[in-house]
Amino acid sequence: MYRPTSPQSSIFEVQNFFPEALPENDWCFTYQEKVLPLIDEEKFRHLYSESEGRPNASIKTTVSLLIFMGMEKLTWRGVEFQFPRRLDWLISTNTPLGEAQIDHTTLFKFYQRLETDDTARDLFTDTTDAFTKACGTSLKKV
Repeated sequence: MYRPTSPQSSIFEVQNFFPEALPENDWCFTYQEKVLPLIDEEKFRHLYSESEGRPNASIKTTVSLLIFMGMEKLTWRGVEFQFPRRLDWLISTNTPLGEAQIDHTTLFKFYQRLETDDTARDLFTDTTDAFTKACGTSLKKV
């Protein structure tokens, strides 16, 4: 079953506990402000069955983790391990301390659904393009 991410912030967000843990110009703040709002979860609604329960993780977080996985060339298990340990990932996805958990199979199954769906794949591509533009990243191979 589809469940949108709650817009309510938490007192357990990283910035509340460690306000100067990362510099103000870190990429995670750019991602949080400019890219995360571009992920339209409604466009992923059709990937979820109304009768088979709800997703284990927010769609915005899951899409973000797939982007981070590609950026750092991690495995599915690598993302599962890194997510609760990376302050930049927690900040960029608005994930409160202690709530950063995703199973590698959940991530992989979501990716499989993206592969077979043009709408979701196009949205994922558009989001990734917006992120590279917001960060001023070049896509040229070196």
